[in-house]
Amino acid sequence: MTFPPPPPQQPGDPNQQQPYQQFPQTPPCPQQGYYQQPGYQYGYPGQQHIGPQFLPPEAGTQYARFDPVQPVRVLANPGRRLVARLIDGLILGAVIGGLAAAIAGITNGFGTRRPDEAANVIGIVLLVIVGLAWLLYEPLFNTLKGGTPGKLAMGIRVVRVANAEYPGFGAALGRFLIAPVFAIVPLGGLLNVLWCLWDRPLYQCLHDKVASTVVVHKEGEASHYGNV
Repeated sequence: MTFPPPPPQQPGDPNQQQPYQQFPQTPPCPQQGYYQQPGYQYGYPGQQHIGPQFLPPEAGTQYARFDPVQPVRVLANPGRRLVARLIDGLILGAVIGGLAAAIAGITNGFGTRRPDEAANVIGIVLLVIVGLAWLLYEPLFNTLKGGTPGKLAMGIRVVRVANAEYPGFGAALGRFLIAPVFAIVPLGGLLNVLWCLWDRPLYQCLHDKVASTVVVHKEGEASHYGNV
């Protein structure tokens, strides 16, 4: 038995089926393989991936996301790291210069009878302050804030490869102290800072490799660090 076709619907018929409305699609969360260059994932070969994923700088920070098990972070390009280092140099120079001037004024106020005594006192105090500032500036900031003031200004952070968290003080101190060791070798200091230009996939300098750290953009940071 055949049935006649349904009558054609007239324009304006309330029973007429309307075409589906098109809505803009939201970008999916960056999963492994979503970005054309998957980047680096921490773990052992053949093991189900649990841990951070690091995307190259050209991926863009829109792919970064926080996840307590599988965070996605975007690596910082070497240019940002260089500018951050220059900013830190200016800050340290200004702080040390200001302290030196203040100490000189205070020591002169003691009214020492011999100028060489005042010079010795200034020299010893300044040497201690400069040594402490040089030793603690970078490790303390990297541990507490994930970066020095220069890195914070450039929107980048130092994190551990294993979990994308800020390094502990021991790791941050070791990361800092290994740089002068490289500098002992001829051209070692230069090679250390330039290594990130060709290192792949993590864009690490040699001191990053020793400390198992990477430098990433702040986007995708855990909420307890103040950013998401």
